[in-house]
Amino acid sequence: MRQLTDIELQAIKSAIVRKEISSAEILMEVYDHYISHLQEFGEADFDNQLAELEDKFTWGYCHALQAHLQKNLNKEISQSQWRIIKNYFCFSKLIYSLGLLLILFTVSINLNSDEQYFLMIYVPIILLAIFSIFVLFNWRKKTRIAKSIFIHQKDIIKSYLSEALVLRITLPVLVLNGLLQIPKIFMDIHNIPFALLPQISLILTILLMFYGISLFEVWKIKSKTSLI
Repeated sequence: MRQLTDIELQAIKSAIVRKEISSAEILMEVYDHYISHLQEFGEADFDNQLAELEDKFTWGYCHALQAHLQKNLNKEISQSQWRIIKNYFCFSKLIYSLGLLLILFTVSINLNSDEQYFLMIYVPIILLAIFSIFVLFNWRKKTRIAKSIFIHQKDIIKSYLSEALVLRITLPVLVLNGLLQIPKIFMDIHNIPFALLPQISLILTILLMFYGISLFEVWKIKSKTSLI
């Protein structure tokens, strides 16, 4: 496996830039494939091998890969989340899950005012909001690699995976925060009988906690397997 020259690397970049790929994930996968493939051949074969790659990775093919990624990201994240949540109720992690439920239940029965029950719901919402900022910052930092390689198209490069995850994280935050802050749209949450608040706050907090934990696990998996 040889080291490609600066001229060869520039030829690869120019070829890929012409495809106008905006997904950092697809862009780096294509770039990595070009590099690893062409390193197997000598300088004399470079032009022919690059032409063969261009015949395969056409503009249409790359955009089809990009569209497929965008279309299936939400489904893939949902499936990963569900597998992770189910695993938390398997024997190996059951103690952890029961411990978390016990802590939340103990906190809930020791609360004694409306404000405290609403605060209990806000805790996982705040954690999810912080997590979304962290994910967005982390992936922006990683997309700098793609942007530094493909400088001429850096303005259109973005992480489709990052966007999908951030949307997943912030959606329950926005919905629940809207219900709590603007209850008149649907119902007056603050007028719910006090007797129901412990159950409602406990259930919402449990759902949000497991939702956030499962997304965090998905993020850890994706951060290890993604090229960016």
